[in-house]
Amino acid sequence: LWNFVDEQFLDRDLRARLAANGLRVGIVGDHLPPHLAARFTPTASEPAAGHELATDSAVTRRLLRLLPGRRSEIVTASGIRELVLLERSGGGVSGATYHDASPLMAIEVRPAADGRVRITAVPEIRHGPLRKSWVGEDGMFRLETGQRRHHMEHLQFTAVLPRDGMLLVGSVGDESASVGDCLLRDHDRGERTSVRLVAV
Repeated sequence: LWNFVDEQFLDRDLRARLAANGLRVGIVGDHLPPHLAARFTPTASEPAAGHELATDSAVTRRLLRLLPGRRSEIVTASGIRELVLLERSGGGVSGATYHDASPLMAIEVRPAADGRVRITAVPEIRHGPLRKSWVGEDGMFRLETGQRRHHMEHLQFTAVLPRDGMLLVGSVGDESASVGDCLLRDHDRGERTSVRLVAV
């Protein structure tokens, strides 16, 4: 699949930073061979709602209705009791353990008049108990309940998708505690562990 994917739209430094953290990002158009294009056809009935990716079928599809410039989330796993993350940033490695964690991709989209879509994405981890906090928005404050968030801004990327294009986000490298593994690999670590690929 990756032989047909354009990864060069990202600058070299960002690609290296993503790869060092176990992530691979690219854009693919409508030129996939039929045997690969068929792999993106859902194999199970689609749930009515929810942003979380299912793990019980080979391909699942979610329809997200997004407003331009508004944040949304693609939750790749949820309710992980203990998530260990090793993160490479600024020439060093830092590690942390997150409890009751949900890794996700926070996305924001902006459509263009010619049919293209600009997508900005950043990996995040929601973790810990629910807590209340005041959030400022549109000149007023509102009380919001949620978990703490670990934003990985150094891994943020922006892609401009053509009308018939897909953004692919995958994991690269051996099984480890990298960002790519935490986002996209099964967390039960059984004998038949699998890795997910996110296609937007």
